[in-house]
Amino acid sequence: MLKRLSIQSKLMLMLLLVSLGSSAVIAYQGYRSGKQALEESIFKQLTSLRASRSDQVETYIESLEAGIRNASTNPFTLQAVQEFNAAYQKLQNVEIPREWDQKIDDYYLGSFLPRLTQNVDGEPTLDIYRPFRKASRYLQYQYIANNPKKVGEKQRLLAANDGSEYSKAHTQNHPFFKNLVEQFGFYDVFLIDPQGNIIYSTFKEVDFGTNLEEGPFAETNLAEAFSLAIKRERGGVIVTDFEPYRASYGAPAAFIASPLYTDSALAGVIAAQLPVDRLNDLMTSGGDWELEGLGKTGATYLVGDDNLMRSQSRFLMQNPEGYFADLASQGTSEQQLERIKALNTSILVQTINSSVVDNALNGDSGTIIRKDHRDKSVLTAYGPLQINDLRWAILADMDTSEAFIPIHQFERIIIATTAALMLGVSLIALALARQFLRPINQLTEGFDAIQKGKTSIEIPVDSEDEFGHLAAAFNSTVKSINRKNKMVTAKEAENRALLATIVPDDVAQRMRKGEKNIADTFSDVTVLFANLDGFSRLSDSISPQKTIGLLNEIVISFDEAAERFGIEKIKTLGSSYMAVCGLTIPRLDSSKRMMDFALEMLRCTASFNRTHNLDLQIQIGINTGEVVAGVVGNDKFIYDIWGNTVNTSHRIHSLRSNSIQITESVYQRVGTAYEFTPMDSDAQQQRSIPKDELKVWSLGNDSSNLSQISGGSVPCIF
Repeated sequence: MLKRLSIQSKLMLMLLLVSLGSSAVIAYQGYRSGKQALEESIFKQLTSLRASRSDQVETYIESLEAGIRNASTNPFTLQAVQEFNAAYQKLQNVEIPREWDQKIDDYYLGSFLPRLTQNVDGEPTLDIYRPFRKASRYLQYQYIANNPKKVGEKQRLLAANDGSEYSKAHTQNHPFFKNLVEQFGFYDVFLIDPQGNIIYSTFKEVDFGTNLEEGPFAETNLAEAFSLAIKRERGGVIVTDFEPYRASYGAPAAFIASPLYTDSALAGVIAAQLPVDRLNDLMTSGGDWELEGLGKTGATYLVGDDNLMRSQSRFLMQNPEGYFADLASQGTSEQQLERIKALNTSILVQTINSSVVDNALNGDSGTIIRKDHRDKSVLTAYGPLQINDLRWAILADMDTSEAFIPIHQFERIIIATTAALMLGVSLIALALARQFLRPINQLTEGFDAIQKGKTSIEIPVDSEDEFGHLAAAFNSTVKSINRKNKMVTAKEAENRALLATIVPDDVAQRMRKGEKNIADTFSDVTVLFANLDGFSRLSDSISPQKTIGLLNEIVISFDEAAERFGIEKIKTLGSSYMAVCGLTIPRLDSSKRMMDFALEMLRCTASFNRTHNLDLQIQIGINTGEVVAGVVGNDKFIYDIWGNTVNTSHRIHSLRSNSIQITESVYQRVGTAYEFTPMDSDAQQQRSIPKDELKVWSLGNDSSNLSQISGGSVPCIF
């Protein structure tokens, strides 16, 4: 078949195959390297987040341990447990009226059991949970059933009006433990006597007054915490893992406890129910996943040694319908789904069966691409989390569909580029095949001459046959090369000049070298953000041509002033103007230069108003600090800056018109050179800038006295 092809066709086929093969190899290597680099980058990010979350959780639990440890050695706590214990023992001999028992039963049947039934398996009965000891019934009547405060606010009752020794002790000690709950964010705090009686509870749930050795809560993790704590020495702290706690309606609960000693005798135990919400806030970034670098699908979560989650699922919080749909598609039982819905949590309900959990629980850490509990492909960084008696695994996930978006974009670019390359190669192959039909010697001489840089060579056309046409095409190609070289040279010079007006010289050089994602951090830059208030209203009443003419006129005056003071203009956006000092050229006096430039802007605006009989007001905000600067965009790009320093200058610029607003950092540098006044709190609050968050100073509000504020300057001419 190849014998039947013409020389032109053979040459075209050869070039196409070589080009396609080389392009495929290069594209594959680029794709593989890019995917590997991106995968490593995401894994590093997830590993860093996992380590950060581990440190935060450890620090948080350690702070709770320190709080309970300090409380257990506090003389006030020791005195309180003795007072409550003595008062509790006296209540053991009090006869309980029948109507009190009835009211207790009514509370259980009307408030506690119906809510508990919704969250647990089976049908809880009154006989199981009804208190049977006299002291328990007395306290539950006075502080729960007969408590005028509604459910969830029983702790607001300082003491029952019964004249008992217990109520006196409660009046004296309840504020201390209530403050302890609020200080550390505990759900509840308990005092337990050596026999296991819960003689005090801050929150007042149905475990109050019961016994942890033989009561309805004897098999709970609170009872476990008590039994372990009484075996510890003074100052010892134990933490139990999360379990469904029926006194809190089956919600997940973990407990921390420490023994109480008077001299060498055990006086009891202080225990606290850990706040689930605070732990969830740590693991879910308070809902700001994207701000933490987790994108739209990333999440960090905890798993216990029973393979059940110990923190809330992001997907349950963010998209419950999608979350339940994913679990249902994986065969999750309807009972488990209903349990998650009833409790509105994945803690102790959602099972995570994965080898990475087993590895983490065994002390290993690493990264892997796997299928998660939603059957989604995810990148995972995993590791152990061992805190006191807790043994957990911590995982950081991100869906591969999101993590590999840049690779998928790269795939499309490769396909488009390869198609364009094949088209270009086909055209070149066609031209080369035609040229190949010229007389070999003339063609060789011509290419030798071109190779030596003599593009003025011309091959004589001696005939009108195929060789003659080939020679003429060669001559035409040489002339075209000359024209294109000149055009390319001119275009390159034009592009360099244009690029120099958009980005700094060093950035332009990096762009010409093909560098992508150009961004740098500058630690000491002064940023100015200004806006011509009233210009938008003015533009509504005049023609577009006059509007752009006026805007160009005043912006040019600003640009000229910026050049005089060594200020770098970043951009204009409508009637807004952004500039920096100390970005590409570090300057020790960047704040002073920017203040002088800002004063010049005030003067230019005043002069512009007088010239055109206008009443525009300029609003200026200045801040100094760290910024990030870089090139944004591809074909249509800008050189821009961002960061908290930029945001702050923008936030404060509109606090007052015809004046300069500066932050405390700028005031520290230039405050002695100008007569600033602190911005009043009302003006800041109107712009949602609390004064205790950001101190703002203001200079100038009368353009007629600007010449007295600073030294002389070059006048604005319009």
